[in-house]
Order: sequence, then structure tokens, then C-alpha cells
Amino acid sequence: MALSSIELLDDARRVDSFDCGKPALNAWLADFARRNQARGFIRVLVIHDEGTVVGYYGLAPGQRERAAGAGRGTLERRESRCR
Repeated sequence: MALSSIELLDDARRVDSFDCGKPALNAWLADFARRNQARGFIRVLVIHDEGTVVGYYGLAPGQRERAAGAGRGTLERRESRCR
């Protein structure tokens, strides 16, 4: 196994066989990662073995903060787009 360095996810990387043991994370990578990255919501960084993704993480520029005077669990959304 010759692992790559950390790279931005692109169309050349295969995600269909990725399995981290968490079905929701596997599904997010396969179904949403590229689309959300294209829209600027997140940057997905991957490590691959000859093009097949074996690890990933996502960086999002948004944050959530409690709104002034809000009750417990009420969050105000602030976000920006990845450029």
C-alpha cells in the first residue's frame, strides 16, 4: 500500500469502496462530499491508495453560536463559503 499525501477530493478519486465502519460517514462521502465541496460549503481532504480513498476529513467555514437571550439549545447560524 502506497498512501498519497493529503489532497483535495476530486473526480479522479474513487469513494465507492470506502468503509470506515460508520454507515452514515460512508454515505456522506459517497453521496454529498463532492456536491457540497462544489457549492463551497466544505473542503474534503482525502488520503488515497492508488486513487481509492482510504481516509477523509472535511473542513467547513461555518459556526454555530447561541443567540443572545436564547434558551438552551437555540443556536444562531453563521456561515461563509470555502473559497
